[in-house]
Amino acid sequence: MRYLKRSAIALMVFHLYSFCTEANGATYQVLDLGVGRGGAINNKGEATGALGNIAFVYSNGTITSIGTIPGGTTSFGYSINDKGHVVGAATSPGNNIAAFYYDGTLHDLSNDLSSKLAGNQSITSVAKGINDNDEITGFFTTLAGSPQSFLINNGDYIEIPSIGGFGTSANAINTSGQVAGTSTPAPYSNSNFHPFLYDGQTHDLGLLPGATTSTGDAMNDAGYVVGQARVGSAFHAFVYDGSSMTDLGTLGSPFTDSRASGINNNGFIVGESWFQISGFGLQVAYVYDATNGMRSLNSLIDSSLGWNITSAADINDRGQIIGTGVLNGQTHAVILNPISVPEASALMLAAVFPSVFCLKQLFGRKFTRQLSG
Repeated sequence: MRYLKRSAIALMVFHLYSFCTEANGATYQVLDLGVGRGGAINNKGEATGALGNIAFVYSNGTITSIGTIPGGTTSFGYSINDKGHVVGAATSPGNNIAAFYYDGTLHDLSNDLSSKLAGNQSITSVAKGINDNDEITGFFTTLAGSPQSFLINNGDYIEIPSIGGFGTSANAINTSGQVAGTSTPAPYSNSNFHPFLYDGQTHDLGLLPGATTSTGDAMNDAGYVVGQARVGSAFHAFVYDGSSMTDLGTLGSPFTDSRASGINNNGFIVGESWFQISGFGLQVAYVYDATNGMRSLNSLIDSSLGWNITSAADINDRGQIIGTGVLNGQTHAVILNPISVPEASALMLAAVFPSVFCLKQLFGRKFTRQLSG
């Protein structure tokens, strides 16, 4: 009998939990990091991007400012590994852009890139990816040249060759040191770009059928590459799975365009879809998986909170998404945390302490404060 009573209580709490999550229509909870933009998230849930105009690290509820290089005014974190190390770009004196590496101290990479790969020429540089081995990739540009991709591996500075044309821009690196990015095939055209994968050699990944140009913007540890391709007059997100490309489409009418910005090791993809009609446009962030297809993140959060999630930059293996949202007219860096169904032990605990669940959302803070004494 006691077992039946406990089971009944657990079932009651489970239905209460289900009602609460359905009531606010949420699959994700929105964590507001502050006014700024989200850039990347690692598998520990640590994140980077920029708050205001300065790069940051978010870890365990604490935000640390990365700062910028001496004489600079802005910075942005593009990638963070599971050690919490960040790479990105910062403005340098004279408004040049300089790649940086941050491990608790900000290191300007531009001087070494110039001396070791650019013949001591003045350059602009951006670091776009870092893996757990602290291998770093990105690109630099001389005053008179085209973008050239680099890989920093155990102190060695390696220039990544193009796929036969004029320049490369590396955007991501995975655990095994493979690099993905964008390059131009021969003959050179400033409107003809192909995604590439580098593993000691630079491989042209080609184009979607009917596409005229494409970029490689992110990758996972299996070597899957995502980005965007121009198909006719529109851009479409795609995924390359090691042998072929798949067009991910858009969110559907009226959305005409899309791009993919991140992919995790479970095959979940995030990015943006948008349209523009007669000067009016709208951009919405999405999450894509093989079962559900492309879904607007705005449809998966509590709509009563007033958020418009406009971009999704990255997704980790726990399904956490970092991006950018608009609230009350201001742009914020946000993390979207998946709402998971509690385990049986948590349900039993909730039967004793129901305020653990969403009574606060249903009845207000005053009720839960009284309930807890």
